[in-house]
Amino acid sequence: MATEYKDILVTDGTFVYDTTLGTPYADITVQVGEAIFGAHLEPGKTVEVAVTVAPDGTLACSYAGDNAATNRFYDRFVRAFDMMRYFSPDPSQGKTFEEYCALLQSETDSVRALLPSVPDEALRRYYARMTEASNLWQRFRLLMDRAEANDAKVNNDPLYRALLDSIDVNDEVSMRANLSQTWLVAQIQTPLSMGDPAPYCYDYMGVIDRHVTNPTVRREMARNVGYMYFNYSDGTGDYEKFWADYTRFVGGDRTVLAAYEPKIESWRKTKKGSRAFDTTMTAPDGTQHRLSDFFGKFTYIDVWATWCAPCCAEIPHLEKLVERFKDNDRVQFISLSIDTNKQAWHKKLDTDRPAWPQFILSKEEAAAFMKAWGISGIPRFIMLDKEGNIFSADASRPSEESTATTIEEQTRP
Repeated sequence: MATEYKDILVTDGTFVYDTTLGTPYADITVQVGEAIFGAHLEPGKTVEVAVTVAPDGTLACSYAGDNAATNRFYDRFVRAFDMMRYFSPDPSQGKTFEEYCALLQSETDSVRALLPSVPDEALRRYYARMTEASNLWQRFRLLMDRAEANDAKVNNDPLYRALLDSIDVNDEVSMRANLSQTWLVAQIQTPLSMGDPAPYCYDYMGVIDRHVTNPTVRREMARNVGYMYFNYSDGTGDYEKFWADYTRFVGGDRTVLAAYEPKIESWRKTKKGSRAFDTTMTAPDGTQHRLSDFFGKFTYIDVWATWCAPCCAEIPHLEKLVERFKDNDRVQFISLSIDTNKQAWHKKLDTDRPAWPQFILSKEEAAAFMKAWGISGIPRFIMLDKEGNIFSADASRPSEESTATTIEEQTRP
């Protein structure tokens, strides 16, 4: 269930992905620019995919070799339930709730129609269940998006509550479609606090203890608890206590703990007042700079990527923040992209025309930077004092009013 990302450099228009599978099969998603396609892999089998990229960025795929029919089905499945089909970072370009629901119904019907083409009966039954579960998950997402847009609590929505009642939290298909997590989160009574998610995570662990009996589901939900804590904590709370409690909660499972040990180590190294880790970064014109070149002012750093929807959602808020402090020469703003697709980065900059410095990290620099700062998910925001020391290694977002308050307090004459 754990997701692994691997970059593949394509130089001559072809690539080979060969891996060892620890399961009877694996379904993977391949991203080309901003578009995606799916592939079904089995040990000892070879699938050939011919991909054509149209000028508008859309992909056309044809499959040959082993399991071609199954691969054609899975490609349709991946595209139909692509989260970005039902969300737009730019609200002015988005659809209405009703339009998204109609699109989801049409896409789901197209997947159902292809199910008979999957030759293996057991795999066909599995995909049939995943189709319905994925449809349900997207319906949850649409309801959650609508509630957020209307500043309402989704738990008060009768349809949302009715859909929750249909979930078997211990079912592994429900787990793979994010439904188990959705049900469990709905049972949590403690609000999630950015910066100190420990009370929320302890509540989450209690809910898991009370309701999850399937060992596979429990392991994955335990990963989710860790993800919530280590991605939403600013590292200023008693993380050593949480780490000890979490270690006991997962029963010392190394497959779970290994993912978060680097974060603990980075927190120990990025305490407030520690010297900021330096890096080499590239400007849009190709010139290279060191982060340390900018020491001397209070600095707010945005670590982002064009493919990250939450990152893009923060950009308008960051733009307002920059405008708010444009006459304050004691603060500066820097956006640092970890995109591997420079073309997508340049395209985004050409569209947005940001009024503050923009840089991108090479693949190697990005990996070192992310490891040094303990960044496992973006967007990430960092604050440095004027001496180049860490003020906050996991700062509040531009959309949070506390960010402006902090900047004002730290840049007073």
